[in-house]
Amino acid sequence: MASSLLAFISQVPIGPGEGVAWRMEYRWEWPLGVTILAIIVLEVVCIAMYVRQSSRGPTWLQVVLAQLRVFSILLVFFMLSRAVLAFYRTSLPYLPVVVDDSLSMSIEDHYEGSEEAELRRILSLPEKKNLSRWDIVQQIFSRDQLGCWEELLRRYRLRLQLLTQVGQPLMEDPLTFAERIHAGKPEGPTTKLGLAIRNVLDQFPAISPAAILLITDGINTEGPSLVEAARWARIRNVPLFFVAVGQSAAAPDIELRDLIAEDVVFVGDLVNFTCTVETRALADQKVSVVFSPTDAPEARQVVQLHSPYPRYQQAVSFRYRPTKVGPLKVVIEAESPPGEVNRENNRLERTILVTDERIRVLLAAGYPSYEFRFLKSFLAREPTVTLKTVLQEADSGHAEQDDTALPHFPSRMEDLREFDVVILMDVNPGLLGSVALASLAAFVDRKDSEGQTGGGGLILVAGPRYLPGGLVKTPLERLLPLEVGGEKLAVPDAIGRSGFRPRPTPIGLAFPGMQLADTPEENEAVWNRLPPLFWFAPMGPPKPGARVLLEHPSIFTSDSRPLPLVAFHYVGAGAVVFQAFDESWRWRWRVGDLFFGRYWLQTIRFLARGKLGSGSRRVTLTADRREYRFGESVYLRLQYPEGSAYPTTNAVNVLVQRGSSPPEPLSLTRSEGFLGLFEGVLTSPPIGSYRVWLPEESSPMGPPAVEFRVLPPAGEFARLETDLDSMQQAAATTGGAVLRPQQIRHLPELLPRGQDLPLEMLPPKPLWNAWPVLLLFLLV
Repeated sequence: MASSLLAFISQVPIGPGEGVAWRMEYRWEWPLGVTILAIIVLEVVCIAMYVRQSSRGPTWLQVVLAQLRVFSILLVFFMLSRAVLAFYRTSLPYLPVVVDDSLSMSIEDHYEGSEEAELRRILSLPEKKNLSRWDIVQQIFSRDQLGCWEELLRRYRLRLQLLTQVGQPLMEDPLTFAERIHAGKPEGPTTKLGLAIRNVLDQFPAISPAAILLITDGINTEGPSLVEAARWARIRNVPLFFVAVGQSAAAPDIELRDLIAEDVVFVGDLVNFTCTVETRALADQKVSVVFSPTDAPEARQVVQLHSPYPRYQQAVSFRYRPTKVGPLKVVIEAESPPGEVNRENNRLERTILVTDERIRVLLAAGYPSYEFRFLKSFLAREPTVTLKTVLQEADSGHAEQDDTALPHFPSRMEDLREFDVVILMDVNPGLLGSVALASLAAFVDRKDSEGQTGGGGLILVAGPRYLPGGLVKTPLERLLPLEVGGEKLAVPDAIGRSGFRPRPTPIGLAFPGMQLADTPEENEAVWNRLPPLFWFAPMGPPKPGARVLLEHPSIFTSDSRPLPLVAFHYVGAGAVVFQAFDESWRWRWRVGDLFFGRYWLQTIRFLARGKLGSGSRRVTLTADRREYRFGESVYLRLQYPEGSAYPTTNAVNVLVQRGSSPPEPLSLTRSEGFLGLFEGVLTSPPIGSYRVWLPEESSPMGPPAVEFRVLPPAGEFARLETDLDSMQQAAATTGGAVLRPQQIRHLPELLPRGQDLPLEMLPPKPLWNAWPVLLLFLLV
């Protein structure tokens, strides 16, 4: 009404959303203080003159006449000031609206029955099973809330922005913005609420907006916090208003991560699948984790875990012996508790390769000990092993009489590359020669001159004659996982005739070679009842990175730790196991090869996985990691084995599939200098589970493939509940308010009016010479 009246007075038409403001302007050269003093002096003089003449009339009449005289003088001052009435065309105040479209807005909250019913009724939400925060945002910008937005448009000039567009100009068209809300989805990798507020303030440098409205869950993951941004807004006198979307109470959540398993295993191996289970808001509750191998649904395993604290993590392991050759897909899944909002992290999948390939083993011994004889006999009968032997103290015609025997130990790297695992059983290093020792070291841990990776496995077995002392100052000394002790090597009589049972360490009980039974309890019981041993070689402490698998039950080192008997460590691309005794053949007593054979075969198979998995025999496709964060790139590597038919082109296409989406091709290019190596990069893939494979290559094991996951940024789902406290603190600091989505209709009533924006100056109306002023002067 006031704007319309001023528009009528100024005789200027106004458009929609515009108004007219006015102010009085003067051209007075005297200082304000001098002017006020002059007016006061004149009024005092006039009153005094009329009081002196009190005999002419009543006092009140004299005062009235004096005031009229003063008023006439003021009119003179007014006309001398050349006062004019200045008019300005104005616009509505600005109201910036920022909508959070980060990944945390995809969370599906679990509301109590009455709250969810009220939310659905007021916002006219669809009857879908799970209600995400983005669903609520979309409904806020729907036609059902048209009345609220029309009222805001009547009072303010809206400027809108998505959080992922911070730094870009604000949008002016509410309809276009609403269409973008309904067509889009929350994919922002980080939440920068404080930065968004600062950016909005910077876009209004001359005049402050009436308020800033943020529709968000309040979870700030990067940049200035809401509390810090509220201080900036307070300096500009801009209140912050929030529509808090989501539940402020912590929602139950179970996350499975860090699945560890071997990539290549053998049929019948006992394979460990280990992962981490983290629970949130599930204090003093039980959690069920289910293991399901696809090749044997009947082998499904369920583990019950207890969560003693609101936030707790623990490791869970499953043991399984695959029975079929080929790719084996296993699924580990946690049963979702009531009220869980994020079920995407409840499931892990891994595909491993189960093979029955023959392992090429070279068994070398200095002399025909019992350990050598029983192990040679067992491996010669094992159908999955191709055995070759070298016996240093054999007769000259031994190689001609024994099909497995070689005339001498292979000394060249290209000869050693024909084997997957080499076993040295108390050999004489001097008879092997420096060239063979150097080649053997390269076979384990590094590349040869042709660029082929070693990655072989090595087992060193101590004996009373040569090992481990004979390895000192040779290329193999650095491959030992234990320091060589300075004590004189023991003989059976020095140990006594009572014997001892090697005791597995906790790490040893999880080592593949030590799995003598199918369950942890049975496995530990078997080790406790194995026949005793009577000889061992005293060794020094483990080297950095080495793992002690078996230890002496009653003899300790100088630092009061049990004496190590079997140790293992990785060396470059390969692995080495050292055994400080040569009497594992005693474990055959009354049971034959049951435990002796299982111990040796599983250890050999474990060491052979390095070469089988490295692509020395088949085409392999690998990624540099198993898990990535959103925004990281995936580096893929396709390796053809030496001597195979390499592709004739310089590029190979693989297929990339995300979840159940259609696969898409990705080109891998040949690496310079390596005919059989192709590499490529999958740049910043979206969040999800991926499988990449080479469709052109087929084998009984299936096409070369690799699987990996792209996880959300850690901060976006580190906290699932709405950060209501930060929003309330920021609102209180600036004089704003926090509303829930069901209170959105009250928003226009709570927002401040704001300051109208001057657009242009209109022609002024002079007052000092207006006829009403002149008439008033004459009348006075």
